[in-house]
Amino acid sequence: QKLDELALGLNVQFKTGSSLIEPHFKQQLDDVVYAMSLAPELKLDLAGYADRQGDASYNQALSEQRLAEVRRYLIDNGIDESRLHSRAFGDTAPLNAEASLENNFFDRRVTLKLSSERGMLAAQ
Repeated sequence: QKLDELALGLNVQFKTGSSLIEPHFKQQLDDVVYAMSLAPELKLDLAGYADRQGDASYNQALSEQRLAEVRRYLIDNGIDESRLHSRAFGDTAPLNAEASLENNFFDRRVTLKLSSERGMLAAQ
């Protein structure tokens, strides 16, 4: 059941201008590491985002830093780099068309989606 919950996707949220992973998100990442240790066929798709505050080049760099922090955390905790696929989008993919304090919070994220080689082959 835990694997099903993880397969739905997970977001690691960040404070404005920060790439620091908050402690409660580390616990969630530890759960992902555990699930992946039980199922070696699982791979992880990571996508980094920033909100629309600031200029586009800064936001792109910030989304890349956030992605790098999550990748480093997973690798440092035993996930082989070959099992991670990463892409940073900067501020180009907001969740909502309208920018607001709440919407900006949800845009500052790295999303994690588990996939299996079998699932990826079936999708092709």
